[in-house]
Amino acid sequence: MLVSMGYLYFGIMDLLKHFSSIGVDPSEESSSNTLSHSSHGKDNSSTDSLSDESSCSTISLRLTLFVVFLMAFFHLTYATLEGIFGIYLTPFAVKCSLHLSRQSGAHLSATFWGAFTAGRFASIFVSSYVSPAGKIDFSRIRYS
Repeated sequence: MLVSMGYLYFGIMDLLKHFSSIGVDPSEESSSNTLSHSSHGKDNSSTDSLSDESSCSTISLRLTLFVVFLMAFFHLTYATLEGIFGIYLTPFAVKCSLHLSRQSGAHLSATFWGAFTAGRFASIFVSSYVSPAGKIDFSRIRYS
């Protein structure tokens, strides 16, 4: 959960820093500017392009914030589910129809966490040599 909150916090801070560096105030709405500048019959092409650029930046800000929130929510959900699975693995193994002993349930849980850790450690080296497209292809093949 702490990692998810960190993603959310640093994602928003980086986004706000990016918009302040290009001179866009993300709290301003630009939809009213577009209508008021284009209806006077004068040549307002520079003003219109400025308002269109600001409108695109506002849309980009909203989309980026949505994606950051979505990623933080996904990570929070994923981390919670993996923790719950690891915690409830031993009681389930003992109380299910297999009736394993507590020691066997603890070995099962330890095997799960050991394999989980080994998989994450191996992914460090795999990610150095496999392209993102290759990882997506592998994921599509594995889950088909």
